[in-house]
Amino acid sequence: RLRALATTIYLAVEPESGTLRQLTRAFTTPDAPRATPVVTALRQQQEELFDFVKRQKADRDSALARTRRDAIPQPTVIPRRRDDTISQLDVSASGKHASFIVTPRVETTQTFYGDYVHDSGHVFQRSSRPKVGAVQPMVRLGIVKVDPYAIPDSVKPVLADTAGFGKPVSVMQASWNRQGTRLAVDFLSHDYKDRWIVLIDPETGKQQKQLVHLRDDAWLVHYWTAMPTPVTWLPDGATLAYTSEASGWHHLWTVDTAGVTKQLTTGDWEVRAVRLSGDQTRFWLETSMEHPSERHLYSMAINGGALTRIDQLGEGEVTAVLSPDESVLAARMATPRELADIYLHPVGGAPKPTRITQSGT
Repeated sequence: RLRALATTIYLAVEPESGTLRQLTRAFTTPDAPRATPVVTALRQQQEELFDFVKRQKADRDSALARTRRDAIPQPTVIPRRRDDTISQLDVSASGKHASFIVTPRVETTQTFYGDYVHDSGHVFQRSSRPKVGAVQPMVRLGIVKVDPYAIPDSVKPVLADTAGFGKPVSVMQASWNRQGTRLAVDFLSHDYKDRWIVLIDPETGKQQKQLVHLRDDAWLVHYWTAMPTPVTWLPDGATLAYTSEASGWHHLWTVDTAGVTKQLTTGDWEVRAVRLSGDQTRFWLETSMEHPSERHLYSMAINGGALTRIDQLGEGEVTAVLSPDESVLAARMATPRELADIYLHPVGGAPKPTRITQSGT
């Protein structure tokens, strides 16, 4: 499957024919009028007293029924409020549910400051981001049932439960297993001290089981930005891979649906990026195993074991991108003595890396 076009559109592609099928579509829900007891009672009274109002309501109901009866299949509706931002749209492999992260708009105050040093001799007022103590948006996970006949304004998303954490939290990531039967959600507290990985019931949004709770009284590592190590389901559909500093270093762990954890990498070094291979048999890891200021690409069996270094570019920091078939590595190599350059590097092959760029020329 392929996500494309927009954050609210999900496309499925047939590998053999190349046929694209749109699975989801966006729908902005209109602002609901504010209902008051007086307005509600008045409407009810109008329906009871006037036959014309009764007929109007009956006509609307029958028209709605005809619309549903005569409807043709449409992509599943992803509802959003006018000022909401949708991200991380996904459809379960079972095809029963679609999930997405909802970030509401919050009113913040920009920071203004005077730029006193300027070639014009005047003071200019400039603006910057809101201050650290500004209100953070409560990022939630929405889930809808896949229904190709649903009327857009009737679709109401189920929101993942955020109760029981004892403090404000936001959703950082949601991940379906390959079978489409389990949904794991990664929650982060707004003070960046606590992180939970929880199984969520897609039907109700309720928490089924808390698998992992990580805490750091100082600050949890920016695993979602500085170290891209997302929560990943393994092929068995019952085990999750994640990263944690529980051992004192940032390493790769797994947890099963019973809550049993296992540390896959150990040592006085850190895992700085990790992803599952295309054939689901091993991990690709970028680590600082050689030296704290170095970064290289390694492979490791899915159940753990020895790490095999992939790049052979010497000392330095390697940022790696694998080809779709994972047979060639495009590596950005940087050292303290030389500007960064791009190399093409066979994975597991004898040929030497090919230098593509010559920085500084």
